[in-house]
Amino acid sequence: MKRESRREELNTNLVLVEQCRERGLEVIEDDIIAHLRGVPDESLGAVTGFHIIEHISIDTLVSLLDEVVRVLRPGGAAIFRNTKPGQRSRRQQLLLP
Repeated sequence: MKRESRREELNTNLVLVEQCRERGLEVIEDDIIAHLRGVPDESLGAVTGFHIIEHISIDTLVSLLDEVVRVLRPGGAAIFRNTKPGQRSRRQQLLLP
C-alpha cells in the first residue's frame, strides 16, 4: 500500500510567511504545538524543526516532544537542528549530559 506523501511548511514569523508566499511556496502561519495538536495520532512519517528548540523553554520543549511522539507513525523520525551546529545551547546543556 502506497502512502500519500505531503509536506507542510510552518512558521510563526509573518514576514517570512509572506516572503515564502511571494515566491510561490506553500506555508502555514501557526504555532507548531497548536498545529500538531490538530494532527491525528500516528499519522506522520517525520517531523523536522530547524531553529526552534534553542528559542523555547524546557516546558515548551517537553510539550513539543510529547506532540511529536504522539503524531509519529511507528518507525517515524523526528529531526531537530539548532542554530549553531557543534555548539550546545544552555537548554541543551541542562537536558543532555
